[in-house]
Amino acid sequence: MEQEMFRERNMNLKSRHYFLSILIPVTVIVGSWALLHDKDEKLFLSSGNPVIELREDGFYPKKITIREGETITFKTTRDIYFWPASNLHPTHTLYPEFDPAEPISPDKKWGFQFDQVGIWEYHDHLTPYFKGTIIVLSADFLDKNAIESCKKEIDFNQKTTPRCWMDLVKDAYKKEGLEAAFDRFIYLYNTEPRFSAYCHDISHTLGEAAYEIFSQKKDLTLTNKTIYCGFGFFHGFMETLVTITGDPLSAREFCSYVKEQVGANAEGACYHGIGHGFAATFEETANGDEWSVVNPTIEFCENIAKTKEQLFRCATGAFDSIAIYYYNNLYGFSINEEDPLWFCREQTAKYKKACYLEMMTALLWFAEYDLLKSIHLAKKHVEKDYLPISIQALADNNTRYIINNPDFENIIYTCQALGENLRASCIQGLANGLMQFGEPENEYVKALTFCGNAMLTEEEKQTCFKRVLDYSQQLYSRKKYSKICESLEDGYKKPCKSFRD
Repeated sequence: MEQEMFRERNMNLKSRHYFLSILIPVTVIVGSWALLHDKDEKLFLSSGNPVIELREDGFYPKKITIREGETITFKTTRDIYFWPASNLHPTHTLYPEFDPAEPISPDKKWGFQFDQVGIWEYHDHLTPYFKGTIIVLSADFLDKNAIESCKKEIDFNQKTTPRCWMDLVKDAYKKEGLEAAFDRFIYLYNTEPRFSAYCHDISHTLGEAAYEIFSQKKDLTLTNKTIYCGFGFFHGFMETLVTITGDPLSAREFCSYVKEQVGANAEGACYHGIGHGFAATFEETANGDEWSVVNPTIEFCENIAKTKEQLFRCATGAFDSIAIYYYNNLYGFSINEEDPLWFCREQTAKYKKACYLEMMTALLWFAEYDLLKSIHLAKKHVEKDYLPISIQALADNNTRYIINNPDFENIIYTCQALGENLRASCIQGLANGLMQFGEPENEYVKALTFCGNAMLTEEEKQTCFKRVLDYSQQLYSRKKYSKICESLEDGYKKPCKSFRD
């Protein structure tokens, strides 16, 4: 049955172009991680001869990006000795060479040449609550003129992913290979405030390019980098595999490999990509008819999935495709302005949750990315039993557009204005979004800051911290997860205990 459906799909497949731009994520050396930040810090890009100054309120700049081999000069305006050194405190073991090994007089300077590419966090050994971050990029990696040109070109209000950012990553791939391309992806996230809104889509292209490599029978090593920005990598990889190869068995086998290498949630994203890819088969011939895309895709999902979770994730890929057609006005599809969620209500009970979950991206777009307005629309059009998951999805998806300038107080007020049964869903969605679209390797920082906000009730804080810790367990190593747990007050460590047990 699966092979027959693929043959039928391939007959319908016309000339289709894929933007296979870049690469699979590869290892980036990570020196350490910030445990908590009180506020966002501006990222400074060194223009040569960088200097970091320890002032009364901490290091300035607090975060800086340099090229491999550059020397940073450290000095202080305080009238006391200082001692900048690599994390972890007090051993400085993550980058042991980054350590003057003794206090520095306030009238002296100390310079250190950074020869190791990575993200290196450090502190003042004598006052360790003063912390900073140094991002070291490979030599000759940045084309600053291209980046400046890209800044001028990008319009945040455009509906499609900025092609300029994709081209920058692709250019790095052509010149320096896969590692440099992924370094540039991280660099753009850290230096371009608007990049986070598109990082899922751009990581999608990383997956497409990874399939290109995989299809040439080259080695494909999966790391946790592949789950950055909401698992977009696996969406792109599987969509491309399914659409191009017409091989359902290979798709299923690869998802099993993903589970083994990265984890169960990555496997779920893999099955989402399968549904997405099969739905793409029918998009050009559907003539705006949602059923012509979803029905055959659901039938295919039922044949390929072995578990309920796999089936659910595959089905979400089908409904996600419809949502994308709506907000991009593709293939004759258009959202019903009077009843934007009619399609979900007409689904069987088995697939309503998947439909509502994915259609919230379209509803948020329809509400002009106004969370409060989209919540009002959901309360009007979503069936009661599916309203909590819909509110959670709206809050989650909204986060990608505000993550670099979050107004936590206003968002919390919006959630708390909801009824008792919806308030927790909204808070949980916000926490999930901060993890999903947060700064790679440091997703938890803003999320934990949000969870500790004084406006949240104790019950809401418990809900929030649990969601962040559950997500962190999926993202990080056991060692890093333990460090995050250690940073919390005792009252919020219960999920950590269950993990250790």
